[in-house]
Amino acid sequence: MKNIFTSFLFSMIAFVSFGQNIDENGRTPNQRNATITPPEPATYLTENKAIKSLTSFTLNFSLPEGKNSGEIKFFNPNKDEELKSVKVSQRKGSMQFSATDFTVKGVIVGLYADGILVETSKVTISQ
Repeated sequence: MKNIFTSFLFSMIAFVSFGQNIDENGRTPNQRNATITPPEPATYLTENKAIKSLTSFTLNFSLPEGKNSGEIKFFNPNKDEELKSVKVSQRKGSMQFSATDFTVKGVIVGLYADGILVETSKVTISQ
């Protein structure tokens, strides 16, 4: 009985001495909270609403790092139909498009680099 009691006593001492004091997030009491904020997602395709008129609209674009050419494609939002495609040969810039080139009141614009979709945007066209 003495051996059982001694084994139990040493087991409890070992259990308590090796236990760590941590909170529900896995931090020790002296460890500070992390204050890291995630980076904002990059915007590659935007409509310049300041220059928008009844007859035209302007798109600002920037290709991802390491890409120097791409394509801007316009799609009909109601059908699976490509309306127009424009090659982009610079990494960053803006392009103006005529609203009369499109027969719908809005288009989905996609920016592609090396055939891979980078970003989409919806543009409302006043007609």
